[in-house]
Amino acid sequence: MSPAQAVLESLRPRQWTKNVLVLAGIVFGRRLLDPHAVARAGLALAVFCILSGVVYLINDVADRDQDREHPLKMHRPVASGALSVTAAIGIAGVLGAAGLAGAALLGWQFLTLAATYVVMFVLYSTYLKHFAIVDVLVIALGFVLRAAAGAVAVQVEISHWLLVCTLLLALFMALGKRRHELVLLADVASLHRRSLGEYEPGLLDQMIAITAVKAGSPRANHR
Repeated sequence: MSPAQAVLESLRPRQWTKNVLVLAGIVFGRRLLDPHAVARAGLALAVFCILSGVVYLINDVADRDQDREHPLKMHRPVASGALSVTAAIGIAGVLGAAGLAGAALLGWQFLTLAATYVVMFVLYSTYLKHFAIVDVLVIALGFVLRAAAGAVAVQVEISHWLLVCTLLLALFMALGKRRHELVLLADVASLHRRSLGEYEPGLLDQMIAITAVKAGSPRANHR
């Protein structure tokens, strides 16, 4: 793996599809035919793609020792040694500065949300992900921040229904991911991540079922 390939792999561009949620504001705000709004939404999407790449780099540095013991994550560039820790941190710093500079072009509100996203996930990568329930809540809030930032970028009202839906669906996915990890790693799950030792398949199944039902009827619950 060349250095450029290692960096690109660590930025995880295949995961950037999660940032499409930033475009929810322009879609539900009916601003798709407004060139100015489209340009701002495009910049907002680019900013979150850059910042999510930064978060992945920091996460890989923080998790490099545990990833080496994981059957799949052991091939990540930082864990495998294809990308050094120093290089990963340096690239994360440069990209983080560039992403926040781009965010500033969209106004202080968008910049605040973008900076909150970065700070929250740096804390997640280094500390918060080791606590059960807190870890999935942070992941879900990351999606809510994307949706809110997208609405702020194009200057449309943030729909409470959209935010509630986003939160519940994100919780559903995060809980499903935790269950998959728990089953995949089996007896060594808690060694890979401390929070996994606090989850049980039965508990996760119940939580997944609850969030699925709630996500399917947020309007009714609101009324």
